[in-house]
Amino acid sequence: GSVTFEQVNYYYDTCNQKMRDKNITVRIREKDGKLMAVIKDHSAGIEHSKETRFRAESVSNMITYNGEKLYLYGELYTKRTEINICDGITLMLDYNKYLLID
Repeated sequence: GSVTFEQVNYYYDTCNQKMRDKNITVRIREKDGKLMAVIKDHSAGIEHSKETRFRAESVSNMITYNGEKLYLYGELYTKRTEINICDGITLMLDYNKYLLID
């Protein structure tokens, strides 16, 4: 069998990319009609990033994180189809649109 779903990630940073410079990713993910904010701190290395999750009320053009104003700078739209090939093996096919800005 297979299943298909869509999600949109909204990415935030300061005007001068302070979060990127600190190896921190700030995003809100919209999936199944729900919003989840995710803060990923990659400073310990890509295999050991610290992730903090919490529910978001809405997607806006500006949010505040640790006293910093973060602005929406882009979106990543993903449509994923997962196909169960056999026990323990799933094929995942993604269609992506990167950094969409109105």
